[in-house]
Amino acid sequence: TEEDLKQAAIVLAAFAWLVWQRWPRVPRHNLASRIAGWLLLTLGLAVLAAALALYSPWGGAVATVLAVGGLLLLFAGRDAFACLLPVWLLLWLVVPPPFRLDAELIHVLQGVTARGSSALLEFAGLRHLLEGNVFRLPDQELFVAEACSGIHSQLVLIAASVLLVIMLRRPWLHALLLIAVSVCFSSAVSVQRATSIVLVAARG
Repeated sequence: TEEDLKQAAIVLAAFAWLVWQRWPRVPRHNLASRIAGWLLLTLGLAVLAAALALYSPWGGAVATVLAVGGLLLLFAGRDAFACLLPVWLLLWLVVPPPFRLDAELIHVLQGVTARGSSALLEFAGLRHLLEGNVFRLPDQELFVAEACSGIHSQLVLIAASVLLVIMLRRPWLHALLLIAVSVCFSSAVSVQRATSIVLVAARG
């Protein structure tokens, strides 16, 4: 989708900038970095061969990220473990989850938004019936996809949180807490948006 392409472009641009910022001035190589680099590069080429045989774009994306990790280790040396590992992990955001799990995640987020919005509508005294992800009002019905067009923005906010913690070099615990808070905050905003739209539609 267009949203996915925009997110991928932002991640790739951030990856390139962070690699340029954190590239060691004098790369120092050792046996561990060379072995890890060659292993990742070989694994990436093997996955690419399998992806070509299976006509799998997803496999091609995984192979590319693995190969990039191998090249970073081979050229940046042992400093890549500390300086560039978080940046390389950021690159995995451009790889979609396998087995269409991203669509399943969006469906789960829609369900959370629908149930949270329904609870607020009951508190507001608005008569409605929630069936799955559909709000049924006395004279109309609204799908959560229509009542809350910001489902994809939740995924973008999560990606932005990951980018922020890498840029600021936050500790792992702080990073995980920030990402968890972004998930909660984006879900709350989606619930508020859906509730407001249903209220306006019902009373408009």
